[in-house]
Amino acid sequence: MYEKYLEKVLLREIFPQSIRYGRFFSESQNEGIFTEYFQVNPRRLNLEEERYLSNFLKGSISKWFIPHFLKEINDYSYEFMKTVVDAGIKIIDPSYNNLFVISAKELYKAKVSEYLIERFPGSSMNDKRGIFRLFYWVSFDKTSELYEKKLSMLLEEYFKTKNQELRKYISLNLPAEIDDYPDSLNVEAKKYLER
Repeated sequence: MYEKYLEKVLLREIFPQSIRYGRFFSESQNEGIFTEYFQVNPRRLNLEEERYLSNFLKGSISKWFIPHFLKEINDYSYEFMKTVVDAGIKIIDPSYNNLFVISAKELYKAKVSEYLIERFPGSSMNDKRGIFRLFYWVSFDKTSELYEKKLSMLLEEYFKTKNQELRKYISLNLPAEIDDYPDSLNVEAKKYLER
């Protein structure tokens, strides 16, 4: 049943999500077939399945299959998680990009935040915008090393770039109070807050 379902989605005979009148809606009949299969056969994705599913992320409509798919998966590789998060980075609408990080957060927790921080430097402007949009959906414990790493990276990027749009995005992701910065970033934070 699972193989037939994937084949039909790949051939665009059915879609877990379709666009009608500019809105996305879920076709529960299609999801039901899929859900039933993985409820009966829960397991980790193998490499061949991950490669196959990565192809869905390339399509403007077929990529919406993946968030529904991942709701039923117990486990998948870190590499596949990065591929899925990268698809979320490309989605402009913040109402939908979270679908691509929900299961990743459940499975990989802070590693999703870590991946976004590592991916940010050297990314294109469009990808940096997408990473900022995903920062909204991933949490950073204010006492964690990861939170400090994120703020350090953002402050460094703020002072390095001359792009005003990027500076705006960075400002939306930085705290407005000095007390919300770790002590190790006080000098940079003061410089930023006094601008």
